[in-house]
Amino acid sequence: FTAAKSHLFQAHSLSPMHLDTLLHLAGACQKLTQSSEAEAYFSKAVSLYPRNTEALMELAGFLFDEERILEAAALYRDAIRENPTLAKAQYCLGCCYEQMKRPADAKRHYFESIRLDPALPEAYVNLGNVLFSEEKYSESLLQLSKAIKLKPDFADAYLNLAQVLSAQNNFQEAIQVQLQGLEFETSNAIAHSNLAYYYFNAGNIENALNSVSKAIELKPDYDEAYINLGAINAGLAKPKEALASYDTAIAINPNSADAHFGKALMLLLMGNFEAGWQEYEWRWKLNDFVNKNNHAFDKPAWDGATYPDKTLLIHAEQGMGDTIHFSRYIQLAALHFK
Repeated sequence: FTAAKSHLFQAHSLSPMHLDTLLHLAGACQKLTQSSEAEAYFSKAVSLYPRNTEALMELAGFLFDEERILEAAALYRDAIRENPTLAKAQYCLGCCYEQMKRPADAKRHYFESIRLDPALPEAYVNLGNVLFSEEKYSESLLQLSKAIKLKPDFADAYLNLAQVLSAQNNFQEAIQVQLQGLEFETSNAIAHSNLAYYYFNAGNIENALNSVSKAIELKPDYDEAYINLGAINAGLAKPKEALASYDTAIAINPNSADAHFGKALMLLLMGNFEAGWQEYEWRWKLNDFVNKNNHAFDKPAWDGATYPDKTLLIHAEQGMGDTIHFSRYIQLAALHFK
């Protein structure tokens, strides 16, 4: 790409307003990870040709890759205004909205991209992902299956389809689908880690350990693989080994709620209650836990201090067993209030 950039720069010097040269020069800079130069050439192309959809799409794609999602979305909207039939622009705008946590808008643009181009497999996959996040599993399976029909070697489609099947507790089917996907992308650490989870839940411990080991071999800094290894060891009644796996995951990603929560359970199981309960506070960072247990109080949680002029509201958080078990501490809590 260095030689290509040199030739393109010469061509640009001779014809500084030539659109294709500008875009190719910007692309060469991007390949060389020369982001500031790439942006300058993409931006110049848009400045010279503000209604050219190719220039708008190229700059938008660059900004999306740079995680400047709002700017990218604005340019994709500009491209759609110029040509509402651009299926790729509709799809890319959907990707922006998905990153912006606006699933309804993302779905709208994914559906529109599919209407304009029914042979766009990426749109079906992303639409399936949004539907999966909304727990609309049957609809998600339908869209992901369409993507595979269009592109039978689409490894990501198999990966996502297996995740949906897993969410439905169809672990044997998830295993078969993920194995199919790995035929097309054998070095995907995420796929091997997910496969370990499916094997474990299907009761095949040996294959689970082999798969998670392969994931770690392929990507030693993949925290999710260590979380899965921790869960497998926990299921095998090996809390020390599980704790070590969760600690490794936390070292890689200190903000991993799943790793902290897994660690909490192991510490509590091993009788280290002080550290265990501290780690257990990470449960409020788990999306599934919050969705099921959040009572949406608008008052702060008690910090353990004494407030003689205030009232403490005590409520049940989880199951009946926990509620009965911890009700013994109500009298101790009451000592800190009026």
